Parts: sequence; C-alpha cells; structure tokens
Amino acid sequence: MKKSITVLCSNLKGNLGDFAIAEAIAVAAQRCLGACSINLYYHANKPVDSNRLAALLTETSLEFKQIKPAPYYRRPIWLRWLNRLGISNGVYNKWHNLQIEKVTAFIQADEDFFKAVMTSDLVIFAGGAQWGRGDLNLNMFAQLRAVGSRRKDVYAFPFSVSEATEICNGRLGVKQLFSSLCQPIYVRDGISYACLQASGVEAELVCDSVFSLSHAFEVSWSLNALGDACSDKVYVSLTQSGASNPRRVLELIESIKARSLTPVLFSSCEVEDRPFYESIQQLCQVEAVYPASWKQAVDALSKCRFVITNRLHCLIFSALSGTPVVPVTNRSKTEAYVKDADLPCSLSQVKALSADQMETIDRELLNISDKQKAYAKACTELLDERLDKLFATSSIGTEQ
Repeated sequence: MKKSITVLCSNLKGNLGDFAIAEAIAVAAQRCLGACSINLYYHANKPVDSNRLAALLTETSLEFKQIKPAPYYRRPIWLRWLNRLGISNGVYNKWHNLQIEKVTAFIQADEDFFKAVMTSDLVIFAGGAQWGRGDLNLNMFAQLRAVGSRRKDVYAFPFSVSEATEICNGRLGVKQLFSSLCQPIYVRDGISYACLQASGVEAELVCDSVFSLSHAFEVSWSLNALGDACSDKVYVSLTQSGASNPRRVLELIESIKARSLTPVLFSSCEVEDRPFYESIQQLCQVEAVYPASWKQAVDALSKCRFVITNRLHCLIFSALSGTPVVPVTNRSKTEAYVKDADLPCSLSQVKALSADQMETIDRELLNISDKQKAYAKACTELLDERLDKLFATSSIGTEQ
C-alpha cells in the first residue's frame, strides 16, 4: 500500500530551487519508503507559478496527489506597527509568539487541512530558506505547533534560518518553538547551525537537499564538447539583492563582450528577475533566458563556458553537471559556497572584469569544474546517508 507523505510550507512562487526541493523530498521518500503519494501544501500568500508547476508535473514520474494552499494568516495590524516602530525585541517577541499560539488554534480548527495532515503517514516541512520572520514565521511555526501538539511526528528537510528568526522570536522562543520538530534537525549552512546552537536547538549541519537529485542527471560539462554556439557563452545569473544594479551589471556584460565572449542573462526565478533583467536590456543588447524547470536549468547551464552568479541554487544546478562557476560573494550564501567548494575564483561585487581576472578564470575552468564535481559528489553522498536516516527515524520508517 502506498504511503501518504504531506509536505508543508513549500514555496511555489517561481524559484526553481524551491521546485527542486519539493521534488527532492518526493524522490527521497520514494527511495526510502517505496511508492508514495505526495500531498504538497504551499504558502498561500504568494501566487503559484502555474507554468513552472506544470513543467514540474510533466517532467516527473512521482505522484503528487494534491497540491493545495495551506491556511495562511496575517499578523494583526497593531503587531505589524509594533514591528515597524522598532520597539525592544523582548516586547515584540512576546506578542509575536502569543500570536503564533492564536494561529495554532485557528489551524487546528481548519478541519479539511488538519484532517489531511493528521491522517498522513509522514509530515515533513520543505527545506530551503524558511522560518524567517513576520507572517512567514508566524504561519510556519503555527503549523508546526498545531501538528506537533497532537503528538504527530513532524520532520524537516535541510533548511536555513538566520538572526532574523532569533530577533523575531527570541532565543528562548526559538528553542520552545522548534521543540515540536523531531530529531534529526538538518540545516544546510553554517550560519543556520550557529543560530540554532545559540538558541539551544540541537541540529546537524548537512547541505542543500537539491544535491540529492544528482542521481537524476547524466549531463556533464566538458569544455572540449561544447559546440561553437556554446563555447563562448557566459551565463550571468544575478539577483538584485547584494547591491547589484543595472549599471554595474552593464559594466560586467560589456567587459565580457570585450573578451569576444557572449554574455546571456540567466534566471532561476523569473518572477523576481524579469523586471531587473528588462531594466538591463534597456541599457544594452543582451539575451535573457528563463528556464521553465530546474531540470531544464541544469541542462542549459551545462552548455556554456562558465557561469557568474550570486544565486545559491544556480551554483548548485551548475555543480550537478560540473559546470564552472564564478560566484559573486555579495550574499552570504554564495560566500559560504566558495569556502565549502574550495573554489579558486570569485568576485566580491558586481562590476567590470579586468583582463587579468578573465585570464585567471579561463585558465582555471577545468580546475573549477573538477571542484564542482567533487563538491557535488561529497554533498550527494552525505545526503544519501542522512536523508535515509531521517526517514528511518520516523515512525513510518520504523514500521517497515
């Protein structure tokens, strides 16, 4: 008989990394537990990217039985104003955590949602950049408390937290709220591990769960195998956060063109990137591509000379095929990736590349590719072991 798996707090607004995480959970569940039907609940505060959801369902053989919004509540206006006024963290923590308790009761009273979750064989929170602060924090912890209060085991795929969560809930609040989450608790980066440690939450440092999907790919980057149309192509994948702006990206693009290479804007999250990329295209002639699925993204990235990016999942998608990357370390996620993967080339900010930088990158392409492959292999092996342990620890795994 098929096992029923409920995934909570998936993000389907359009980030290909989050779609990949959703599929990674389903793949791991099927590998560990056999045939499964997946109930996927997503954050209801953002519209679903229906085109990319359709692409995910078309390209996978896994069974997503239902995909529905979870109950979602906004903080009362007075609480939002308290936050904006910058009152002491201790005062805000108290009122925010009390609001979590109220929303917990609302969720427990939502019969359709609560019954579907409680009758599942396994409940698991989606990984990625989760918990956060504000309304996202409120709803995620309320769902966790609602399900955990009925002694239902709840697990989580590797996720990230930051100081924002501690500021929102307080260290004691973080410890109490995460007490409803079953061990092992996996985090995907050192910053998250340090934050939970500071709050007294026992956690294990692993890596992003998208690496567990490496088994699904046979594509492999090879400089010698690139055709004429790809050997000069450089994908530029930048989010506007981290002090990127159209003028700086323009300088970067022009410096790439000056080396007789072809820069192409590449997006792993069209809903966020398109306005930014269109503002760049008003300044210069440059193509922009928006893959419909994470699998298409991996395939496309394997067919270029190298990638410049400050997006974590663009780094990971590149690693799945061993594509050379030059991370822009104006975001903590990419800065950490450079250290973890031991990459020889990176940029501290978005700006024009010098002739020396371009020569160094070109000289290091094969070395970067080897390091990408080695890092992806190490992460995959780690996740194969740890995710199996996660499923085996759950009551559903114990029954088999």
